[in-house]
Amino acid sequence: MAIIAPLITTEYMFKWTTIDNNIDVSLINPNIIIAGDVHIQDILGEQLYFKIMADVIAGSIGGNYQYLLNTYIQPALAQYTHYEIMFDLRTRDTNKGILEKTTDSKVSTPSKDSEFYAKVNHIKSRADRYNQRVREYIINNPNMFPEYFTQIGIERITPRRTTYFSGVAYQSKTIMGDRKCCGGPTGFQINP
Repeated sequence: MAIIAPLITTEYMFKWTTIDNNIDVSLINPNIIIAGDVHIQDILGEQLYFKIMADVIAGSIGGNYQYLLNTYIQPALAQYTHYEIMFDLRTRDTNKGILEKTTDSKVSTPSKDSEFYAKVNHIKSRADRYNQRVREYIINNPNMFPEYFTQIGIERITPRRTTYFSGVAYQSKTIMGDRKCCGGPTGFQINP
């Protein structure tokens, strides 16, 4: 495995996300790496991801790759890092098990599960929108990023070409029978 470089800093996280600047950076830094390795590599594919990573480590990133990194990848990475860190902010893995954090102050209280998951889903949705921007920029500029369209070797991580998963799509068919769907006629359409 290649050396992984963080593509954003904790300062970038504080500036471009809604996380509080009093959060321990020891929670943020591993999540930057995780979000990059999991989500950004999934967007870019292994070839382009490691090309950018190698250029960042060597200090030689520039041109189209620098623009892609600054304008598209870093905002997406910040949102995916925010998404990844949410559970670490709520719980702590200790030698006594997984413990939920509580506050010593009477002013603030932990959020309810429904509020917490609504926030997590909102952050994930925002990250997915940035994800789509990265993909569209690369696909609209294929000559600038040949690594995105190249796969070398077997068992490589290829770019996932879609952002959202909306379930399983079926070919439209009419089903005939004596069952009725939602008060409709005997034959009804199944549409994706």
